[in-house]
Amino acid sequence: MPGERLSMRKIRELLRLRWEQHLPQRVIANSLRLSQASVSDYLSRARRADLTWPLPDRLDDAQLETLLFPPLPDVPSANARSRTGPRCIAIYGGSGRQAPQA
Repeated sequence: MPGERLSMRKIRELLRLRWEQHLPQRVIANSLRLSQASVSDYLSRARRADLTWPLPDRLDDAQLETLLFPPLPDVPSANARSRTGPRCIAIYGGSGRQAPQA
């Protein structure tokens, strides 16, 4: 289960430490009291969002959050799909053979 998201202030500090100060992820993790995996995850998200330092002045916290955590696409859940099994004619090709009895 994913942990709680960092505050935008802390995310901005993480990006600053990496891109302006050129600190290694381990040092950033220790400084912000995060795991290295969390630092790596946020930096990966920033790269996927094509963010650069300094962040644009017009980029507010809500916009930054949307860039780092884009909404998930609508995917039908497994429960929404039909629970019927495959049609035997599709499996046996309608060749006249009898389907095995269950």
